[in-house]
Amino acid sequence: MMIRGPELLGPEGFPFAPQRSLGDIFWEFRGTSDKLIADAKAGGTKAGEAAGTDFGSRFKAALMKGDFASFIKGGFGLGAGLAVFGAVTGALKGVADVIGDTIGAATEFQAALATINTVADLSDRELAALGEEVQALSIQMGKPSKELTDGLYDLVSAGISAEDAVGVLRDSAILATGALSTTGEAVDLLTTTINAWGLEASDSTHVMDVWAQAVAAGKVTAAELAGSIAQVAPIAAATGVSIEEVGAAYAVMTAQGVSASQVSTQLAAAITALLKPNVELLALQKELGGTTFEQMLASDGLAATLQALSDAAGGNTQAITKALGSTEAYRAMLMLTGANTETFTASLDDMNTAWKEGGVAMGQYEKRADTLENRQARH
Repeated sequence: MMIRGPELLGPEGFPFAPQRSLGDIFWEFRGTSDKLIADAKAGGTKAGEAAGTDFGSRFKAALMKGDFASFIKGGFGLGAGLAVFGAVTGALKGVADVIGDTIGAATEFQAALATINTVADLSDRELAALGEEVQALSIQMGKPSKELTDGLYDLVSAGISAEDAVGVLRDSAILATGALSTTGEAVDLLTTTINAWGLEASDSTHVMDVWAQAVAAGKVTAAELAGSIAQVAPIAAATGVSIEEVGAAYAVMTAQGVSASQVSTQLAAAITALLKPNVELLALQKELGGTTFEQMLASDGLAATLQALSDAAGGNTQAITKALGSTEAYRAMLMLTGANTETFTASLDDMNTAWKEGGVAMGQYEKRADTLENRQARH
């Protein structure tokens, strides 16, 4: 008997090729035979013991030992009939459960792709091919299909083309596993960064490695970065502060106990102060010899500009605090300059290396993927 129809099969090639039998669908799921055997054992045992005869215990022993010769010599009675009925019922239930789960998962997956296509606007064949890529990625990365389709929807909604989205999704899944976040959070982190700094989707691997380096060097996760980056990325990118410098700031500041959300608040406050100088900051700016703090920000970066401000104020804490206009901005300066300059510079070098050479995120992924939990998820 063949199951056909668009409600199950969908477009050609997705998720099941047309005119495939129930047997084909059924046997694609690993572990099915083990489940059926277990159901048969349970059904046979329960029914036999419930019959109140010695059949139950003998049948159970035969099943566990694989010794049916002795069992058959013992003869069949009412208990045997009940046991066999229970075994068959359990096996049939196992078949029904697997097929039901299969059809349900296929329907849910098709619905998710249809939702994605409200934004992606692909042909049936293109959508089928996209679905196959997502399914392959799910197996490869050990991620649930729903987690990946949700991430894919967020990617195309953020302006990433369907053609490029699977590559960014793969980077997101790698970052999520190695740097401790969900795939959705990693997608948010990468797309916010790509869009804020005006990067290409093909830069996602570089971006992934910078944030992986921040996680490695700081006390922060990708989930925490994703939840805070939007507070600082737009203003940092607009003023010429690089993603590498923002990543280094997260690493250095979180390593000293500052939360990711506080880092983003303090960095944004410092940049804003330099862009909109008050009277005190304008007075210090005259010490730069005609250059403005905003110009320095674009050419030299945030940490160097804050150090120049501190030097212009002669290290006077009160004067610096007034010039920056807030304790948040002042705290960012303390974390990135003075005694912390060497640490920050080294961290920035590491970020630049991560962007150019890569491999940081993949290294983290491979370590995490080798855990029992993640090995099981891929099988």
